[in-house]
Amino acid sequence: MSLKSILATTFGVIFRVLLITGIFTLIGFAVGLFLGIAASMLYGVLRHTHPDMTMAYRFVAVPFALMALVITFCVMLYTEIRRLRRPLEFSRTSAFRRTS
Repeated sequence: MSLKSILATTFGVIFRVLLITGIFTLIGFAVGLFLGIAASMLYGVLRHTHPDMTMAYRFVAVPFALMALVITFCVMLYTEIRRLRRPLEFSRTSAFRRTS
């Protein structure tokens, strides 16, 4: 394997891990914010007070995003390393299964 292909593979893995981690972190933040706003609204209705939306950001959305970041980063790193260590499998039957 040449130096160029090792560098390309390394940068490809880093790019995929960071891209998917960023996407899932944003999704986790959005879900956490939605749940935090819903909980704040429910609390306000039950207590007959005006809900404080900053609590939805601080105590729900940010922890959701951080959990999504850590979990997604670890899973993606594990998946990419496992994919790189696995040799390509070519057999006689795999050539006949190709559709394109």
